[in-house]
Amino acid sequence: MHGAGLGAETMALTVMAVLAVGAIDLVASIGLMVFALTLPRRIAAAQHWPLTQATVVASHVRATGRGAYVPLIQYRYAVQGETHESSLYRFGGWATRTRAEAEAAVAAHPAGGPIEVRYDPARPAFAVISASGDQRAYLLRAAVFWVGALLIGASAFVLNAIGAP
Repeated sequence: MHGAGLGAETMALTVMAVLAVGAIDLVASIGLMVFALTLPRRIAAAQHWPLTQATVVASHVRATGRGAYVPLIQYRYAVQGETHESSLYRFGGWATRTRAEAEAAVAAHPAGGPIEVRYDPARPAFAVISASGDQRAYLLRAAVFWVGALLIGASAFVLNAIGAP
């Protein structure tokens, strides 16, 4: 039985919807790949950004729900008399495998304490505590999205074959 009881128009719309989701997934995959491949260049540039003194506004640990813990350190700093606030620790975020590791990072940067940050001289509102990052995490995410796009494309192919007269 072709189409498993679905009309040709319904099947065509279903295939188009699946292909649209696959296209969105593919675009996300490409975006993550571009971000991952340009990350080393951004990290290298940030290592030469000016340093400035900042004040830790808040610091706490957030559980991701996927077995990782994120030390969140929010800080305030001034560049040429203009005050900025950020919570970026390093490029691409930062998560630890254990709560103890995240709590140690937070304990090292208590609220009200000083911290040195690097800021982008072209965009002073953009700063990082550590001019580092994890390219592998983004390459892995891109691969997962890429596989997802392939599976979605294959699903559309199968749905189209099932609905073919």
